[in-house]
Amino acid sequence: MSAGGLRIGIIADSLEIEAWQSNALRQLVDRGATSISLIVVVDNGGAEAREEGLRARFLRLCTSALARGFRHGNKKLCDGVIARAHVLKVMAQKASNDEFGFSPDDIAAIRKHNLDFMVSFSSLSLRGDILRSAKHGVWAYSYRDPAAVGFGPAGFWEIYRGADAITTVLEVLGDEPERKVLLREGHTPICRFSYARTMTRAHRNSEKWLRLCADELRVLGKVRSKKIAGSPD
Repeated sequence: MSAGGLRIGIIADSLEIEAWQSNALRQLVDRGATSISLIVVVDNGGAEAREEGLRARFLRLCTSALARGFRHGNKKLCDGVIARAHVLKVMAQKASNDEFGFSPDDIAAIRKHNLDFMVSFSSLSLRGDILRSAKHGVWAYSYRDPAAVGFGPAGFWEIYRGADAITTVLEVLGDEPERKVLLREGHTPICRFSYARTMTRAHRNSEKWLRLCADELRVLGKVRSKKIAGSPD
């Protein structure tokens, strides 16, 4: 941690992110105690386009169907929130069937920024040295039950199976599932007739978690795991 507060990095697929993600970052930096020092823009080399088989077709089908009723509202990432951040463009390198890492040169470039933690908004599953490139690791949101099938759009399987709620998690990523560290967990009631409303609720309920966890890290030097009830609104 620098004398001026926490220094963090963002990992994203482009210089545009979803509106709720931008809102979470704005809450994180508005108090002036946290600064976004680095944005890592990931080029996956067309990995998604090269996927084959039933899984890829399933993902395209359900993503397309859900997208008709839900628009994320992309928002420029490079606005006042990250005006002074350095942008580093990297090429993802396949580490396993569905997981990606970065080159040693890219890792070295990231580590030079002495980040307290990174936040991944990338669609790629990350593993390897990138997960150890910041003092307190790489944090990421997940909007699916950790025990459920690991692919498909956020909330799809919960709605399909008639669950009562979507599980939202903010966690520190690890190379293996058992090495992940839970920071926050909450549950948002499902609106049976609107995927858009369900996901908007889940995003709104969890936007503030980054700020709360960063505040706790700055004051205590660590983040305590907490489970939070979802809002029925």
